[in-house]
Amino acid sequence: MARKLTILSIICMLLVSALIFVSCNQEAGGGAKPGPAPAAKEKVENVAGEVSNNLVYNGNFDSGEDSDIVDDGSTIEIVADEGIEGSSALLVTQTENYGEVMVDITKYYGRGKSYYVEGWFKNVGGADTRTDDLTAYIAFNIVTGGGYTTTGQTYDIPGQYDGSWLSDDEAEEIFGIETNCIGESIADGDWHKVSAILDAEQIEAVMLSEDDQCHWTGDTTMYLLAAVFYVGTYPNQDGYKYLLDNVVIKDLNKEIKRQGRTYEAPVEEETEEEEEI
Repeated sequence: MARKLTILSIICMLLVSALIFVSCNQEAGGGAKPGPAPAAKEKVENVAGEVSNNLVYNGNFDSGEDSDIVDDGSTIEIVADEGIEGSSALLVTQTENYGEVMVDITKYYGRGKSYYVEGWFKNVGGADTRTDDLTAYIAFNIVTGGGYTTTGQTYDIPGQYDGSWLSDDEAEEIFGIETNCIGESIADGDWHKVSAILDAEQIEAVMLSEDDQCHWTGDTTMYLLAAVFYVGTYPNQDGYKYLLDNVVIKDLNKEIKRQGRTYEAPVEEETEEEEEI
């Protein structure tokens, strides 16, 4: 009987030693205590907040020749006495099939922010200008870090153009702002306002979709956020000549911290030869 107890005691000691050995090895290798999962980002929701002043420098073109509005597939010139109420305005001639002007507001980006965008258009026309589809539009351009890294460009990125403005009804309901996001005919030669809200939920959805369609598996980051103004419909935006005035962009959630461009370019490692030099 004593011999059986001794053998059982030895077996138990061996089992305990084996369990301790396995446990120690798991802890040393990180197997027993996996690190915490990455914290999920808070859900983005459209919320009315503190409204900023106009983010566009010289959006009424009355403060000299410099402005935040830049040409893209078009030529631009600030002209005196042609604006609303006799002020200055921007004369735009769209020369390419994607002709437009744009405002880069990337530095004002912040996750959860919504933006109000407004522009006034007046057809100029004249010899050799188009008379079909004289409709003024505003649009937005969102480029993620994943989209830029994957394609190496800021246009024709999968998912880039899938978004839409907040509907006029929702703009009124959520933010108390009246908009007309579908565009305005300027065929009558009068001034017409086009306005819309780029909401936080839409920005988030476009960014995630763009990265997904680009098969990007890294973090979702902002590379470019811009508002766009144009006449006509792609790919027939060339040949229009019009005036643009009172360009306004406002941050509808000034209380949310600005992040700006969250994309960070990868740091290139120096080779041994470069280090020796």
